[in-house]
Amino acid sequence: MLQEQQNSTPKPPRSGLAILTLVIIALVSSQIYSLFQIQQLKNALTEAAADIEVLANGLDYTTALAKNADSFAHSHPFSDIRLKINVTPLSNALERVLSLQSVQYNWRKDVLPYANFGDELQIGLIAQDVQKIFPGLVVAMPNGYLAVDYEMLTPILVEAIKEQQIQINDLQALLSDITINR
Repeated sequence: MLQEQQNSTPKPPRSGLAILTLVIIALVSSQIYSLFQIQQLKNALTEAAADIEVLANGLDYTTALAKNADSFAHSHPFSDIRLKINVTPLSNALERVLSLQSVQYNWRKDVLPYANFGDELQIGLIAQDVQKIFPGLVVAMPNGYLAVDYEMLTPILVEAIKEQQIQINDLQALLSDITINR
């Protein structure tokens, strides 16, 4: 019974390097393996440790993405005026939107290999450019890279379209006046 309890007691995790060191010491002291075999084992364990590190980074990245996705998805779930203060109309939306540049790109998969970026051609904005114009639309990820909250861009685009429609209406009225006065 005591033996079962001792075996079921969780042991604190050890670093990959500590485990590697213990395995090599055990093998050398038992003289079961040749030096060449120990070197091969060390290389295999080192590769496995690198894979574990990539996996750990990937999990950190996935966790950060999930937290930011949750933040984006729930950043403004309510639109009720009763929940808002300091409400002011957005101005110069068209001018500011016109200063953004949409781009096509492919991901640099070598920079964040654990992000599992696809090979497909992407369309989007450059976060650093958006940050200069609409700082509230850009969030810094835990790894220091920037992300754009495209959902929050929607009300800005709506206002830009409205501003543009006013310009179109003014030009149509001017054209109509010119045509009538001929």
